[in-house]
Amino acid sequence: MIVKRSFMLVISLYLLGCVVVMNLKAQMVNPSIDNPKEPFSYYSKPTDVLGVMDGKWGTEVTPEGYLYTGYGELMFFTGNPPEPVNHRVKTLFKGYFPIISYQFEKNGIQYKLTAFAATLDGKPDSPLMNFIRVRV
Repeated sequence: MIVKRSFMLVISLYLLGCVVVMNLKAQMVNPSIDNPKEPFSYYSKPTDVLGVMDGKWGTEVTPEGYLYTGYGELMFFTGNPPEPVNHRVKTLFKGYFPIISYQFEKNGIQYKLTAFAATLDGKPDSPLMNFIRVRV
């Protein structure tokens, strides 16, 4: 009797889980939000990592375009009053080099952000440095 009730409970939970999964909506964004002159991204919240080969450390490039090291996050703001930047689509230099860049226009001003990471002595175990250039 206990086995039968346990079996029925497992089946009920499985069916409930199937119903919940079927009703979840995918987190895909509408392609019309992307600028047709910029690259397309399938991901609604893409992330990238800046680092060196065989290195212990890395810096996450968040979906908004901020840099997160695990200890702190460098956010970018524009305007007065300051508003946080939120740029989803980022590109790699020449399509494959680990140099992230993105550009956007806000209030008639064109911004371009480029970032990469390296160690100062070239050894992968050394502390990682992030290099960031913002052009206005």
